[in-house]
Amino acid sequence: MDQTRTTETNKSDGQISVWMGLNISAWIRALRAYHFRIHARKIPLALFITASTLLQSLMGCIEGLIYGSKIKKTTIQEPPIFILGHWRSGTTLLHELLGLDTRHTCPTNFQCFCPNNFLLTEKLYKPLVNRMAPKQRPQDNMAVELDLPQEDECALNAMGISLTYLHPAFPNNPRILSEAYDPELLPARKLRKWESTFLYFLKKITFSRPGRLILKSPPHTFRIKTLLRLFPDAYFIHIVRNPYRVFQSTMNLWQSAARQYSLQDGKYNGLEEHVFALYDRMHAAFDENRSLIPPERFIELHYEELVKDPVRALQDVYTRFNLGEFETALPSIQKYLSDRTGYKTNTYPRDHELENKVYKRLHRIIDTYGYNPPSSPTADGKESVS
Repeated sequence: MDQTRTTETNKSDGQISVWMGLNISAWIRALRAYHFRIHARKIPLALFITASTLLQSLMGCIEGLIYGSKIKKTTIQEPPIFILGHWRSGTTLLHELLGLDTRHTCPTNFQCFCPNNFLLTEKLYKPLVNRMAPKQRPQDNMAVELDLPQEDECALNAMGISLTYLHPAFPNNPRILSEAYDPELLPARKLRKWESTFLYFLKKITFSRPGRLILKSPPHTFRIKTLLRLFPDAYFIHIVRNPYRVFQSTMNLWQSAARQYSLQDGKYNGLEEHVFALYDRMHAAFDENRSLIPPERFIELHYEELVKDPVRALQDVYTRFNLGEFETALPSIQKYLSDRTGYKTNTYPRDHELENKVYKRLHRIIDTYGYNPPSSPTADGKESVS
């Protein structure tokens, strides 16, 4: 699977799929937050999205009538594992690897794209979504398959309690920070709504396929306090990666998303400052709250170590978290790695001016995690830890 970076992604086949799972409250919340600023040529798409969200809400009501009582009675018996870390730090790779164990359960792409009614619509709706969804993620060319693990943040956006992933649709508006990422900043009533909606979704996943929940979402890095209140015995893995590489890749992520999903003309002014500010605030929030996690339920992992020897890294996770026999999951892990032999991550030309800017803004993170200063030949993201 030898794939290289594409510099432009503007596939129309994936443009609708990001919106089609939203319910009407999520859509209205997004429109209000971004002041209804939609480009004239995007109005037909906006009208289609409105109709789709109404249908999603209707199907969600029907699903609730059929399955609601069963979902509410579902118990999450084993403490979940939360994968934390900044975007483009390897959270997806780790999520997919841990999700290969049949004793685990992860929200799938389809379940996160259609969280309001997937129990009702999956068999009927899935073929349609499969045709409309992009075949590769625009930011890194990784395959998009509807049964692969997906981050639950996508579901929270579609269910109307988060706005974190809707800003690429409105790239000319100021990005929303603070309470969009940290529920602890919400008023008490909204915090309870956030928690109950999140738990309801996780119960739906467990009802659909029981097992230990493996959950990953970069915004969860802000939410340690909230997650521990909901799951006091939860486990956490924090994955970090060379910040020079992460910064460039995150810029590419949001630019690619804006090209594909924007409802505006896509200037994305202020993106660089947004990425810097969010990167710094995420790590500050993590540093503030990481001590709340008992040491025996916390692992910090470098992406570079994971890709160098994924089997060893995973075996360490199984041992430290007492997840059962690692050999049970090993054949699936080895097949996954074999199937992806030759996959190439994105590459970026070395930019010394950018490296200095990244170090100036993120030197605390770079120094803390043992990465090199700009003067080093490996500072440009060649995945060196020291």
